[in-house]
Amino acid sequence: MGIIRNSIIVDGLAKEEELPKEVYGQIVRSSQVETLFIPPSKSEAKSIKKVEISLNIDSNRIVRGATEKMVILGGLINYRIFYKENSPEEIDSITNIQIPFNTYMDLPEDTIKIKGINVFILDAYFHLMDSRKLYAYFVYLIELQYDDKIDKPNTNKSIEETKRYQTVPTRYVDNMLYDIDEEIM
Repeated sequence: MGIIRNSIIVDGLAKEEELPKEVYGQIVRSSQVETLFIPPSKSEAKSIKKVEISLNIDSNRIVRGATEKMVILGGLINYRIFYKENSPEEIDSITNIQIPFNTYMDLPEDTIKIKGINVFILDAYFHLMDSRKLYAYFVYLIELQYDDKIDKPNTNKSIEETKRYQTVPTRYVDNMLYDIDEEIM
């Protein structure tokens, strides 16, 4: 069961309980606009009834530049479009469309390894522009999980403070702080 947007049922959106509650790396939110075309081998559309959408990441590559480090993600956006044909019979039809997907995310320099990539489609909107052209807009969230204990969230365990300093004898003279051991008399 999906949501209804612009009189079209949209399936494939992430449920709130599926979204990450803690960050084990980084999360990026973005959006994308597509123009989808019903193939010439299919009948023209009179109206769109339902769209199922999914986004699958099937490749990632880390690129190190002179001043930055990033991961390039690639995959496919899958659309399954249920529509009523533009014919006197108004027959129900289905078409599947796949569009290449590519994006990037900046990485911190100390990232050791990417442990996992999760994609969540948060919202989508579709509009039939003419009998073969469909406007598609969707908002998504990509979660990168690092295989690095430093980036994992604090799970309410107490952490002892590390002391990396020594007590140095000091004194104030005329509102200035002096290190007594360094002073030459």
